Amino acid sequence: MKKKLLILGLIMVMAFTACGDNKSKDEDPTKVAENKKEDGKKTSKKELKAGETWEVEGQWKVTVDSVTVTKERNEYSDKKPEEVVIVKYTYENLGYESDIQDLFITPSGVIDGKGEMGEIYPANISVYPKPTPVGAKTVDAEEAFGINNASDTVKVIFEIYDVNSTQHKATFECPVTK
Repeated sequence: MKKKLLILGLIMVMAFTACGDNKSKDEDPTKVAENKKEDGKKTSKKELKAGETWEVEGQWKVTVDSVTVTKERNEYSDKKPEEVVIVKYTYENLGYESDIQDLFITPSGVIDGKGEMGEIYPANISVYPKPTPVGAKTVDAEEAFGINNASDTVKVIFEIYDVNSTQHKATFECPVTK
């Protein structure tokens, strides 16, 4: 199981790296936008608040439930973040099917209050994301991120490809509970 997750993670990193970013300065960030990238593939973007649900029709729903600071630090980690935040989220598989694995969603990043990217942090979490078949949901999945600046709000980013290789992005602006 761990090997499959590692392989899937590597494939996702390679896919994200290969695709680049195609942002337009004229886009209204509060609306879903569909763009064609240079390679002709579509992308969609959306900005939401904590508690709101991002739905990609026929594919999945994602809701960021909360972002909470933890005082816990991993004694074996070389990372020394100012704060460690736990992102708690729920996702549901509405129809995503793949030969490789059922729907598996994790945040791709966190941006702190000063605009700096956080890093995944090896903290203890209670509920790990898991492959989720059509018609099922994973409730209260968690991911930990170390951030350089103590923040009252953070942005949680999700970048997910559907089975047709269409990239979907959502950013949730979330208050941080201390």
